Amino acid sequence: MRILWDCRSISPFMGGIGHANVGWLRQFLRVRPESWNVWLLFSVVNSDKNTFIGDFSSHSKINVITVQAALIDSRFENINLPVLLERHKIDCYVNPCFSLPAIKTTRLQVSFIHDIVFFDHPEWVEARLGGYLRHGTDLAMQKADAIFTVSEFSRQRINTFGTERGWNAIPSGNVLYPMLDEKLVIEARKTNSALKSRSGNLRNGYILYLGSIEFKKGITILLDAYRVLHDKLGSHCPELVLAGGVGGQSFDLNAALASRNLSTVKYLGRVSEEQKHALFVSAHMFVFPSHYEGFGIPPLEAMACGVPVIASRATSLPEVLGDGALYFDEHDCSGLACAIEQILTDHVLRERMTADGRKQAIQNNQRTNISRLIDTLKVL
Repeated sequence: MRILWDCRSISPFMGGIGHANVGWLRQFLRVRPESWNVWLLFSVVNSDKNTFIGDFSSHSKINVITVQAALIDSRFENINLPVLLERHKIDCYVNPCFSLPAIKTTRLQVSFIHDIVFFDHPEWVEARLGGYLRHGTDLAMQKADAIFTVSEFSRQRINTFGTERGWNAIPSGNVLYPMLDEKLVIEARKTNSALKSRSGNLRNGYILYLGSIEFKKGITILLDAYRVLHDKLGSHCPELVLAGGVGGQSFDLNAALASRNLSTVKYLGRVSEEQKHALFVSAHMFVFPSHYEGFGIPPLEAMACGVPVIASRATSLPEVLGDGALYFDEHDCSGLACAIEQILTDHVLRERMTADGRKQAIQNNQRTNISRLIDTLKVL
């Protein structure tokens, strides 16, 4: 079989979909049947592909194609991509990022639908992106030969919503949990003296949030909670560090900080993978107050690094984070402030959450089974 795997979501500053793509691809390339030829389709924005997928270029039956196309690129997908697939006599096209070509030139097409927030809450998604995702999801759910998703929450939500829309249902076995970076999981198995230091002087550390800066991610709840915490603890309140690009409908972070008189919050903008891992290692806790997640990779990454995690009890997060996180109601800023203070003051809780979080991160990678995709392709 000749398979083309779309890697346009993989880039130096990729989001959750790109990280999920990297994990699935690494596992797929290791366990696929030896007779299968694989083409990897990258965008030119990724100047160092092997940084993200490992050096598979030396393996037999692995081919790399680089194209002038963005992750969101309808013209490429509907004009250039079908021609490219036909030229290389591809049997199966796999896109881990929603969309499929409107013209089918392969025997099989496989799509991954991560969530449907753009249907459930279109006001949280930039208009052009939302239109692209709604159209691409409609097409994929009706035309794909196989559909996968990232959590049981997403599967049930997609199937419920899709009943009235004429979508094909996603089987229960077609949930493929994204994998974490293997380096993080390896570190999660080790005893790290730096992690033990978190039980010491907490004023030397910080509260970390990493993700898109947008309403959907619960940023306003986090800032409200930090205002409550700062009023109570004063100079003993740890610094709040935010990292990530502005997403969704444009969010005015400066205005949000000014209206709450939070002049000491540090915003780093988008960070590289190396910077991100360094931020995790030095953080005393990680807060993820998101209102809507198909999966949620950043809190699992924090767990792998031994960082206690506080998360909202929303959508897929309890399913993904299990017993490794401390939860709060997604709209309750006072509850979030109390949870932060609890981790700051309770040494026993921090130690337990460090251990439980590492265990959860390791278990997540163990439950990711790309063989389900391979078996599906064999049957089709």
